[in-house]
Amino acid sequence: KYSRFLLENFREDFSAFARERIPLSDFIDLPQEEKEKYDAYHYSKVYNVFNIDQSNLSEARPELYNKFLEENVPTVKEYDGEVFSFEALDQMVENNLWLCPIHPMNQDQAYYSPRKDEIIVPTKRQFQRLGNTEAYYGTMLHEMIHSTGHENRLNRLSGGHGTDEYAKEELVAELGAAMCCHRYGMDKVIKQDSLPYLKSWLDQLHEKPEFIRNVLKDVKAATNVIFTHIEAVRENRLDKIAKLDGREEDAGLDMDEDGNELSEGSEAILADKKQGEEEGRTKPSKTGFCLVGCAVAPAFSFENFELGNKSELQSQFPQHADLFEQLCQ
Repeated sequence: KYSRFLLENFREDFSAFARERIPLSDFIDLPQEEKEKYDAYHYSKVYNVFNIDQSNLSEARPELYNKFLEENVPTVKEYDGEVFSFEALDQMVENNLWLCPIHPMNQDQAYYSPRKDEIIVPTKRQFQRLGNTEAYYGTMLHEMIHSTGHENRLNRLSGGHGTDEYAKEELVAELGAAMCCHRYGMDKVIKQDSLPYLKSWLDQLHEKPEFIRNVLKDVKAATNVIFTHIEAVRENRLDKIAKLDGREEDAGLDMDEDGNELSEGSEAILADKKQGEEEGRTKPSKTGFCLVGCAVAPAFSFENFELGNKSELQSQFPQHADLFEQLCQ
């Protein structure tokens, strides 16, 4: 009996720190009291991947193979005569549709100036003389990645020339530009200017293996900003671009004196975060008002924004039902 008692108590105590591992999808569906029994953490996994044509999928699952081919049609390169052209980026430059001005100039330098918040690149004609206009867009995308790190955007830029932070930013820009070029069917070669940073990249990767994960996180956030702008230009969505850039007055939208978009029958509840405190202020309306809350992450897209529903909010947070009834009339 005594040994059985010990065994049962051991099992009970052991279960407290040897919990069963469950996938994230199952963890998300657990009630809150059950979630508290688990420790959730992220970790990297390695997968061996193959080109689809290195498999027998075309023979074993021809319908799935054809579906993959239809969903992954190679991007057809755009040409203006015999010169490669990327119309969306050309429009960004000509019509000032990027986050900051882009100035092609007849000179040999390409850089982003955080102080002036502007991009300088050689002209397309200069690259054309070298027989590689794709490099013009690759160079521009490299500097556009840098510009997303401005303190008023993703706030990623820190450290001067020669520092590890500066070298990391160069890697973010190179990988980001390469991803953009690949997505839109362009060739991207490594900038010779990046070679001096190789030692710093390897040293940081050796000292901190998570270095590459942090770099890729920054690359994803920066490229999402570029992808969103390019697709908005292709869709001719000037209003969407203006919202992304904070330039609503250029889009012909109806704004109030504080730069907030107006809609009939509603009011804006504005939140200004000052010294860690949120202060709300309301604007009266003749017909009613709505409570709007929006927490966003870097590279947020307005396509993902959705207003809350009073009934759903009351059902989800019954303890605040009276408050929602009062505020959402």
